Amino acid sequence: MRTNNFWRFATIFLLSLMAIPTCGTTVEQMPQFPGGDKALKKFLEENTHCPQEMIRDSVSGRFIVSFLIEKDGSTTDFKIVKRLLKDKDGHPIAYDSKVIEQCEKEALRVLKLMPRWAPGTQMGVPVRVKYRVPVVFNQPKPKPRQDRWAAQQKKEFIPVDWGFVKKEATENPERIKELIARFSAKKRGKALTDEEKILAFYGQSCLTNDSDTDPQVFEMYELRRAGKKEECLALTRKMLEINPLNLDALTTASNILFSLAKDSTSLNEANDYLLRSRSIFWTMLLTGDGSAEHPFYVTKISDEYNFMRHYLNIWKIKMQEYDGKCDIITLDGSSFRYDRPQIYFDVTRVREVNSSRQNKNSIPKKENPNSTSPPTKDSVLILINGEECRDISYDFIANGTHEDYQKFLKSRNLSLERIDIWKNEKKKDQFRRKFGNWVKDVVEITARPISESTKTR
Repeated sequence: MRTNNFWRFATIFLLSLMAIPTCGTTVEQMPQFPGGDKALKKFLEENTHCPQEMIRDSVSGRFIVSFLIEKDGSTTDFKIVKRLLKDKDGHPIAYDSKVIEQCEKEALRVLKLMPRWAPGTQMGVPVRVKYRVPVVFNQPKPKPRQDRWAAQQKKEFIPVDWGFVKKEATENPERIKELIARFSAKKRGKALTDEEKILAFYGQSCLTNDSDTDPQVFEMYELRRAGKKEECLALTRKMLEINPLNLDALTTASNILFSLAKDSTSLNEANDYLLRSRSIFWTMLLTGDGSAEHPFYVTKISDEYNFMRHYLNIWKIKMQEYDGKCDIITLDGSSFRYDRPQIYFDVTRVREVNSSRQNKNSIPKKENPNSTSPPTKDSVLILINGEECRDISYDFIANGTHEDYQKFLKSRNLSLERIDIWKNEKKKDQFRRKFGNWVKDVVEITARPISESTKTR
């Protein structure tokens, strides 16, 4: 009996000296992550990033990693001991070895970030313990909508009554100017009602017919593309003196100021522009939810893209079309703020403004393609997919509607993708050498062939 007790004590003593439990041996007190198992699970979930390829293919993974927890609680000797990948239905699958390698590196990276553990003990003495942890790669969970957006889905919308807005702008313009001043003021006084916000933002369009700063928008974006941030910022400030609710200028100014922020003054100004643009986005939210039944109301096409990019956080689109009342934008992906495949914008006002401009500018007449007369001096070079186009004028580009462009290009069996108007001097020199010294500005139209399937639809 004494002999058995002696060997039992000797075994425990030797294990404590070796400080490494052998395979199958447990310790009296297992190591513990700070905060326990729940804290460990939360740590892994928050720090593990699933590769984009797995998200795209709806693949999940589980990688078992072994490591040693030393006497002082530090972690060493990390090894991947098991890998398992499943498809969206939960069936085990073979998968791209490069992605598996990414997962292994990510699992090791995350575990090496762990803080010190409380070490395992045997008879009160700290010992080294071999431990295993599963690192799980799951599909990211959709983030909950922001409270304001969630509330937006439940509220009654206030569609814009253009008849009333135009009447107020004509009969009581001073009231609209006052609302605009209050809406854009740095030190906001008495809060505006929802109806007053709508009257301020959409009433501005009727005061100026949206012609106040349009010519400067292209120049502003050209300066930014050229990296001339200070000049671009100066131009946005001039634009905002004319129309303090110009979304193009507000979003551009806030982005530039945040990138240049060196002191509290510039940061405060950036925040002011950001808050102003947010107030406008929230006002657009009052008018609808982006569905066919409740579209968002806009006065400029650029506001559609400002709203999608800078508020809904949507940057990619597949297609844009017009149904007689709304611009319908088919999205290439979604965000936590907007998860529908399409978004509708009521462009009643856009069509009205463009129509009034068209009355002042004749639609281009097609020139004789065999004509050899040279372009007039200081003309605008218009390119469609890199080829010079003589049968479309700059006035048409500047004042035509999206529908006009589509009709023109459809006659050439093309579908519009984008239009760039710029004044890059280096690039202009290239075009002057190719087309002649008459080139003043350049308009590039990117279009794609209309496929047979699209024609059938």
